[in-house]
Amino acid sequence: MYCKPGAVLLGMGSAQLILMTLLFNSPLRVHNTCHPPESVEKEIKFPLKIYSVMSRNKRFNILCYINTYSENHKTKAIHVKNTWARRCSYHFFTSATDHPDLHIMKINMSVPETHMHLWVKMRAVLRMLYKLADKYDYFYKADDDTYAIYENLEKRLRTYSPAEPFMTGWNHHACVDKPLA
Repeated sequence: MYCKPGAVLLGMGSAQLILMTLLFNSPLRVHNTCHPPESVEKEIKFPLKIYSVMSRNKRFNILCYINTYSENHKTKAIHVKNTWARRCSYHFFTSATDHPDLHIMKINMSVPETHMHLWVKMRAVLRMLYKLADKYDYFYKADDDTYAIYENLEKRLRTYSPAEPFMTGWNHHACVDKPLA
């Protein structure tokens, strides 16, 4: 069995999770959640109690953005739209091509829309999110093969302060019979 380190994720699929409060003038704290859940609990036990009391009844304003591409619009992205994405305060898909049934932020890419060029797409999205930083408490990034349980996302967010920038996720190791090409 070959185990390849994968993306940071919450949910199912090869999703990447970026939960950020975008206070770009403040230092960014990164929570290392590569350890088993019990060690994570011990590592951040004190702040959990403070922030969960402060925000117990608050409904967060979360923008969800989902990476997709034209081949997955009808097979994956449409199902994300019809299930968990509609629970977000606002959501959109990022793709180089439009689709009539999806709210797509069209990215004009100078390179082919492939896995190797994801940074081009991500950079364009981050520029747009910077302009929206004061309108949302958090930003959630996922791929079109993700199924997120929104209520669990909100529960996790209650352990952090929206006034303090951070990134969090889980280091996912996909186990396959042979290395991926």
